[in-house]
Amino acid sequence: MNVYKLAKGGLALLAAVVAFGALAMQTAIADQEDATQPQDSGTAETEAGEQTGGGRLVKTDVIALGTVPFETDAEEDCDVILVADVETNVLINEKNLSLEVPVGGAVVQLMTALVALDYLQMDETLTVTEQQKENFTKSKVNFGLEDGNEVTVKDLIVSMLYNGALDSAMVIANEVTKRAGVDSIGTLMAEKAEQFGMESTDYTACDGIGAEQIMTTATDQCELYLEALNDDRLLDILESGVYTVESYNAGDNENLPEKLTNNVTVTVPENKYYDLRLSSAVSCTVKTEKSSGYNLYNVVFYHEVDTKSDIVLAIWIRAGSSTIRAKTLTDLADIFSKRKIIDLVPYIEAAANSFSITKSGVNISGWSLKGDNVIYGCQMVSYDPDAEVQSTSGNFDISKMTISLEPEQDSLTLNDDGSRSITTKVMINNSVVGTVQLSTAAKASSETSSDQSNITIYTDDDVATSEPTLMSQYGWMIIIGGVALLAIIVIIIGVSVRNRMER
Repeated sequence: MNVYKLAKGGLALLAAVVAFGALAMQTAIADQEDATQPQDSGTAETEAGEQTGGGRLVKTDVIALGTVPFETDAEEDCDVILVADVETNVLINEKNLSLEVPVGGAVVQLMTALVALDYLQMDETLTVTEQQKENFTKSKVNFGLEDGNEVTVKDLIVSMLYNGALDSAMVIANEVTKRAGVDSIGTLMAEKAEQFGMESTDYTACDGIGAEQIMTTATDQCELYLEALNDDRLLDILESGVYTVESYNAGDNENLPEKLTNNVTVTVPENKYYDLRLSSAVSCTVKTEKSSGYNLYNVVFYHEVDTKSDIVLAIWIRAGSSTIRAKTLTDLADIFSKRKIIDLVPYIEAAANSFSITKSGVNISGWSLKGDNVIYGCQMVSYDPDAEVQSTSGNFDISKMTISLEPEQDSLTLNDDGSRSITTKVMINNSVVGTVQLSTAAKASSETSSDQSNITIYTDDDVATSEPTLMSQYGWMIIIGGVALLAIIVIIIGVSVRNRMER
């Protein structure tokens, strides 16, 4: 009986020891997992460019490479100006971007067209109904549609973008709402605006026709234009200037014009104000309630000449005369077509790779840019379409650019992982244009420096572990259990021997 009690007590002790061992093992494993989790390395020290809203445009400080032209009368005459580089989406110039301005006609219909192309094909034919004809808003910019006209979607869109045709916009909007199963195209336009990152334009109550004005900003409109220019179907239309109506000779369509001409005269080759640098445009003229005859002229300027410059321009200007507007656009083209955005990061990285510094007689190399960097330069170029030889006098020649890095000695830092950091000045053609942070890679465990002679730095490879074995996972439990079991056996044997001796 005493033996049985002792054995029972021993088993209870064994169970307790096993439970304690399991708990201790789980805690140890959890601690090990926590120790191997990657730690937050912190935010980048170099601030990246700021995305305007959720769209394409990037607003960041741009380094002037060369001499920036003085502000001209053309710029002063504009209430709002936005100039952006198409390739990088970086803002080159801005004026009153937060100012809300009204738009209508073709500028509103540009969004209508982008939504329509989600549901319609360019070569589709739509038939104008009698009800639509009765509801057309009378306007001199209309396409001239009559009930029974069978017109391609492309013809309708061209008449909208060239002249702001209200009748064409109604036919398009009606067809889109029917196919999308919605009550108003405004809902679809609002969704599209959100996709484009247009945060200051509310299309919810818009009918897509363009007869009524809506409020917007130059930033939002530039986002819209960049999307349109990225769509080859619309770009083909916008860059034409003059368009031959496909439906003119089809069916009973004699009431339609044979050709359509872009309302922005500088894009029309036959016009005396034609400027080959202004390859596409969408515009509208609106009046405000504050001042009768207060005209705001909005245009997108897409430029690509001699592969030197590719920009988009949005302006609002108080000018009732098309001649004044054309002259303003030409003047602005003279200014901004001479600017090109250059991504300087690859050039700076190349300089960092060859950069070295001597500290206490030790040469330190292997540097690279630290953190995320968005660094752009605005190259001043020149272009004269009538000149046989292009002049570069007074402008910045990117082919002759030299970038070097000058260290700020006091900023040299030795980090806990054995890497080093330093702040350097960026020198372009011997002129300081800013600073960047450089760093070296973390040191391996076998490498030590004179400043860390008594410190061992381990890398991930040094502490890498193999796959866990049964013994590595449950070794303590097995050992403790074995010891406890051995103790019980010893106790049982000892009691048995004592009982025999007593007999």
